[in-house]
Amino acid sequence: MNSNGSSLYWATNDFFTQIVSELKSDAIIQNFRIWLATAKGDNYLSDLYRAEIEYKYAGKVQKETVVIKIMPEGNKSEEFIRQMGVFPKEISMYTIVLPKLTKILNDGGIDKELSSKCIKSFKAKPTCIIMTDLAISGYKMANRTAGLDINHSIVLIDKIAHMHAASIVMENKDPKSIEDFSLGFIRSESEDNMMNQLLIKALVELSEATAIWDGYHQYSQKLLQMKDTIIEKAMAVTKMRQGSINVLNHGDLWTNNMLFKYDTNGEPIDVLFVDFQLSIWSSLGIDLNYFLHTSIQYGTIDKKDYLIERYHKTLVSVLEKLNFKDVPTLRDVRNEIVDRALYGLVATILVLPLVVFDSSNSKEGPMDMEKLLDDSPKGKQARRHVYRDENYRKLVCKLLPYFNDLGILS
Repeated sequence: MNSNGSSLYWATNDFFTQIVSELKSDAIIQNFRIWLATAKGDNYLSDLYRAEIEYKYAGKVQKETVVIKIMPEGNKSEEFIRQMGVFPKEISMYTIVLPKLTKILNDGGIDKELSSKCIKSFKAKPTCIIMTDLAISGYKMANRTAGLDINHSIVLIDKIAHMHAASIVMENKDPKSIEDFSLGFIRSESEDNMMNQLLIKALVELSEATAIWDGYHQYSQKLLQMKDTIIEKAMAVTKMRQGSINVLNHGDLWTNNMLFKYDTNGEPIDVLFVDFQLSIWSSLGIDLNYFLHTSIQYGTIDKKDYLIERYHKTLVSVLEKLNFKDVPTLRDVRNEIVDRALYGLVATILVLPLVVFDSSNSKEGPMDMEKLLDDSPKGKQARRHVYRDENYRKLVCKLLPYFNDLGILS
């Protein structure tokens, strides 16, 4: 059974034969074993499984472990995900764009990988992507509820700067390469759009929470007054603008979408990205605002300026190695981040509470898309539990004054 309770009807010999044939054309499936790759509540736009495939090739029995990312079926989550159009975008990222970006880096003498590799994808049901298992190479997720310390954040900032730089070069050589990446996760002003409904519900929850937090009452009404305009403003701030420093953003840059590798002392030395369902060609301020307001520890927030400086230094260094001359200044980068700061507020309202929520201590259990979209009293209670969480309160109380000082809450 998968995390949403639907049967694994797709898990057949034929399904796994198609996967293994991408690796060994004459392989014969002997057996396979499937288990959930992440806990319920760790992923909202897909179900993740690991599969160990046993097959015979050249007279020998061999094994291969893969990760299967599959679209949930038969519930509100499927409707939401199809409305977002995220799986076709991610398939394009894994099969076309990421190999191009990696080649650009490698051709420039930069030996960097950006992500796991796609083995095979299925667009028809079951809509899914089969990827290499990064755990075999020692990569693993950091603690999402704790957030990233400064060392993890530096490794992440350096790698996303590499991806951004390569994308600038790619678009400069082939402008058509980014045509399919004009929309992020705020893509319509329609009231019927589920993401918009989710954002409004989240905004109301945070407004109600700040109303009872000592010293933060003044933010409650300001947040509530944004209810009628936040979708329009979020749409505007997400879109690509001529004259901005535009890059191919990961688009969903939070802790569960990055896997770290560690040295023998337990220090992070590399990171690879997964989950490219929300990638978008737009300002670099999209990824940086999203990451800085969803994924770093409380104690790392005060080091945001250093991380931005580090990002700029790496971005310029990589662009110069790739012989790209029109490099941005540090002021340019900072201006992009401030200009798109509303995106950081949206991430703070909509994503951060889900990132830091520890469902193991909650009687409501793990959060999922069904609960987030549920209009019943039970759904309201589940969301309230998330937005009154102490981890979230501590972080959001540090972040709201920043957005207020920028005039975003006005």
